[in-house]
Amino acid sequence: MQAAVKQRGVALILVLMLTGVLSAVVILQQYRLKHRLQQAEQISSYITAQLKVVSAREQLVYALSTSGLWFYGSQPNVITQAGMPPEFNFYGSQFTLDEVQVRITDSSGMVSLLPFEPESWSTVFKYAGAADPQRLTDELADWIDPDDFIHLNGAERFEYKQDGWPRNDIPQSIDEIAMLRSMTPQLWQRVKKHIVYIGAGRLNPVFAPDGMLPLLYGEERAEMKRSERQQGEVQSEALGGGTGSEPYPSRNLYIQLSSRNEQAAYKESFLLVRGVGTPEFSYITAYRSGYGDSEF
Repeated sequence: MQAAVKQRGVALILVLMLTGVLSAVVILQQYRLKHRLQQAEQISSYITAQLKVVSAREQLVYALSTSGLWFYGSQPNVITQAGMPPEFNFYGSQFTLDEVQVRITDSSGMVSLLPFEPESWSTVFKYAGAADPQRLTDELADWIDPDDFIHLNGAERFEYKQDGWPRNDIPQSIDEIAMLRSMTPQLWQRVKKHIVYIGAGRLNPVFAPDGMLPLLYGEERAEMKRSERQQGEVQSEALGGGTGSEPYPSRNLYIQLSSRNEQAAYKESFLLVRGVGTPEFSYITAYRSGYGDSEF
């Protein structure tokens, strides 16, 4: 009798152990299946976001290549004829195209290394929040010029602890500007998206970002210009005078597109160049994808 009871007890323990093992296996398989389903959903969402950006990119390039947008600027009638949203612009303000966020910045609204225009650099440094914009401008001028004569607030070789700085030549890349003596990492992050290696030289206020307008026009006129932009009016008044600022976009457009789909996101940026005497009307260059350092 006691032996039978012991056998039943052992059997019960074995059944409980087997049930526990089977339960663990089932739970593990369910977890793996759920994880794989989540991965599949994320991949599907990412591909959907990417396809939205690709579709918007092709639509945008087609509109710029076949309409008057790139020649006449963001005039309301031209925007409508091109099938673009009313908020379309060339001064870097975000607008939405088929659920894709788009920014287009004309190179003439950015400060250039070639040609080097000190006044424009001082404006951009001030816009980025530099404590002493003129000092940074003079340091850049000393970095570029071939001599060792110091500008009023500049810096030549003996001011730098690193051999070879400054180069006394045009920077080999935009990132070289981050090495200026008074440049901080935080300031550089704010400045670099407004810099282009080869551009128009002097900033064209027609294509400058909204936040920079007070530095170019003054507060009162800047507010008028913002109102004009919101109403879709074309700006033509020159910086500091009435001689007429070029209202037409240049040949170089910096474009950034981004899209979100559920938990996934995709982003890309590139330079769209209008060709002159070339087989193709426009070319995409400096292409970057992903959410790394892809902002112009």
